[in-house]
Amino acid sequence: MPQVPAIDVHCHFRVVPHLLSNCLGGADIQKELERFNIEWSATSATAAYKDDMNIGNEEMLKGIETFERNLGSVVVNPHHLEDSVKWLEIAAKHPRIAHVTINPESTYEPYSSPGWLRLFAEIAVRKLAILWNTGGQDLNRRDPQAALHGHLWKMRGAPRDKVEMFRRVDELFPDTPVILGHGYGLEGLELAEKCKNFYLDLCTSYPEQNVYRRAVDRVGAERVVFGSDLEMISPAFVLGSVWEADLDEHEHRMIMRENACRILKLPQQA
Repeated sequence: MPQVPAIDVHCHFRVVPHLLSNCLGGADIQKELERFNIEWSATSATAAYKDDMNIGNEEMLKGIETFERNLGSVVVNPHHLEDSVKWLEIAAKHPRIAHVTINPESTYEPYSSPGWLRLFAEIAVRKLAILWNTGGQDLNRRDPQAALHGHLWKMRGAPRDKVEMFRRVDELFPDTPVILGHGYGLEGLELAEKCKNFYLDLCTSYPEQNVYRRAVDRVGAERVVFGSDLEMISPAFVLGSVWEADLDEHEHRMIMRENACRILKLPQQA
């Protein structure tokens, strides 16, 4: 269990249809947060990824109004820049919006597209933090065709064009925090090490040993945050990864609470 009331930077209302997950619903999400000593969660609606960005973001707003431990996250998409800017305006003014979520696999936008930098510029001018959320190889590992053709990578990672885009984002918008959802394996470690304002959210959809210890030893506890991927995954799964890292008290407080409070501009005291 977290030694301090934790901040979970990575939660969802509802699940992605093709994943084998239990759809708990908002009331049960709230019970899970209470059960695992999580004070706040930054929660987006998966409907905004896969179905309709506007409908999903409206669902998120209703959810955070109903459940007190849920802070919100608006989903934006460079393919729909005008609507995204509208939601960024709402996020910048809403006291219960914690950050912005981008789910790149559902944007259908190549990483060489200028739309990405235009979107990042709109986020940066409003001084919002970003959760870059991608299942990446987590999803490929579930695909029987990937297994058949031997495409089961040994660790998660990011393609070269995406890494180059991130380096460009770091140059142009160094004051915009970017949380790399699911960590991105070795590429994520390199980005967090070399870029000014990149952080690692190490929630995962498959067993991976020593992920927290490896990240802390490589980039420092100040670049790691806690995310669970609730309601797709129980916080217990990720808390097991935290437990095995044998963190000292200072590392634990930074990862479970203080880094997120700083990045998301939340109250520090707990």
